Amino acid sequence: MKIFKKRKNLQPWCDYFKMLQEYVKHGYLEIHTKEHEAYVTKPAIHAMTEGTDPQRQLRAMPKTVRYIHAYAAWLSQQGKAYMKQPFAVHVVNDSVPHYRLYTIVVSTKRPWWRLWIPIDYIDVIDYDDPSHEQE
Repeated sequence: MKIFKKRKNLQPWCDYFKMLQEYVKHGYLEIHTKEHEAYVTKPAIHAMTEGTDPQRQLRAMPKTVRYIHAYAAWLSQQGKAYMKQPFAVHVVNDSVPHYRLYTIVVSTKRPWWRLWIPIDYIDVIDYDDPSHEQE
């Protein structure tokens, strides 16, 4: 008797990666796989994140960052080994020159009370926006 392993439907991932490829092609997203970082414009990351109001988008932002991280892992062709390393998503303004608005860093850690379960930690680094400075 053979036991067949049930396979997940990978079509949603293929569709999402195709969308991210379009963002890269149009210059809204830039992935640096060797440096474990990505640059994305503020309108692009809000368009990628589900929800219409700011509170809902804020709660859904970690999911978007994980998807970008998975896309970078796919590009690097390292898979799970790449996903275990910290990854930074730098959100920049959409006008040239691009200034960093904030950085979202995702890292996998094992808390001391559950060493067998890795947990993703998300840190946000906020920068001052130079376009709002008064002279």
